[in-house]
Amino acid sequence: MAATSVLNEPAYAHVFDQKEDVISAAKNGLSWTYHADKDAQYVLPNNSPEHIRLEQQAVLLSGLMNHRIFHAPVKDGPHLQCLDIGCGTGIVTDTMATTLPQAQCFGVDLSPVPNMRAPKPNVRFFQGNVGTQPPSQWIPNDRESGFERDHEVFDYVFSRLLIFGVTDWPAYIRTQFDLLKPGGWAEVHDCDWTYFNEAEEVISDEWSWLQTLHSICEGEKGMDFQCGRKVAQWMEQAGFRDIQVFKYKWSYDPLSTQEPGVREFGEWQVRWQPEMINTMIERSVTSGHGAGMVEHNAIVRMQDEMRKCLAPEKGKHIWFYVTIGQKPPGVA
Repeated sequence: MAATSVLNEPAYAHVFDQKEDVISAAKNGLSWTYHADKDAQYVLPNNSPEHIRLEQQAVLLSGLMNHRIFHAPVKDGPHLQCLDIGCGTGIVTDTMATTLPQAQCFGVDLSPVPNMRAPKPNVRFFQGNVGTQPPSQWIPNDRESGFERDHEVFDYVFSRLLIFGVTDWPAYIRTQFDLLKPGGWAEVHDCDWTYFNEAEEVISDEWSWLQTLHSICEGEKGMDFQCGRKVAQWMEQAGFRDIQVFKYKWSYDPLSTQEPGVREFGEWQVRWQPEMINTMIERSVTSGHGAGMVEHNAIVRMQDEMRKCLAPEKGKHIWFYVTIGQKPPGVA
């Protein structure tokens, strides 16, 4: 089924009204702020322009997937407990609560979730690091009581685009398995950061900026830039069953495609992603385990090459993967 346009939907107009402010802030050297959790290697910012970028990205990814955000066969009910890991601005948590109105939906992130929309009665947000803290240690944004249990808490666990944050993917997938009740579903949305041309040939193996970033983020920080396509095997190793994979084209070719959702996402990518990666490159090589590995002039060269490599080009794309799996009923 073809993707459909999201740009003409009134509910999303306010998100895209702020686009120029985001790009301008990035280009004019805004002082970015970052998550304070010293155990987290996440390399993207956490302040207002990044919040707007995340909001826009979420809306356009919905269009890319023909507005099918949630793929797991989760049925709404009054006892259903759902978790959005790395929820950012809470936009997907909010959509989850609308899709599953009887469920209780929780979002957790490294930083406090900003107030960007009217709160829903079935949504709560927490600050915490899923990789290092059990649910009982997460801090509720509303200062009400938190979680008492640390295992088998949720019926549905969702995460998206943690490619620049997770530093041990097999362990993260095992954590999802542990957080789920028997019979619960996990759903992971992420990329394989390998670039292809129209003939589906790899074109990024010779990009020195990307290979340098690989060596730092993967070799030093423990990330995995091909995580999207590997989630299924990690789910299998963790004990999930009924694993299914869905692929969507993440395009850098906004001019030749006729599919509205793919085209709009490509247009946004070409405009905004270089600024995001520009910030990511600098953060990756100046913080955490990457600090001091690359000189300033080399950082500038990496950023310049990145902009050339990510320029619009016919057929250029990566793949965005959605992987779902069920924790078998009766398995503790």
